[in-house]
Amino acid sequence: MLQKCISNGVKFHQAKVIKVIHEESKSLLICNDGVTVQATVVLDATGFSKCLV
Repeated sequence: MLQKCISNGVKFHQAKVIKVIHEESKSLLICNDGVTVQATVVLDATGFSKCLV
C-alpha cells in the first residue's frame, strides 16, 4: 500500500504538528521542525481530544 501511495504522488513528512491554520480552500500545518505543509484534507487522528480540527 505504501508503494501505491508513493506512486500516486502521496508525500510523507514525519513530524509533530503544533498548529493548524484553516483557510477557505486549504489548511496549513505548522510542524515542530519548522516545516509548513499545505493540505486540502487534514485527517485528525489524535483521538477524543481533537487537537487539530
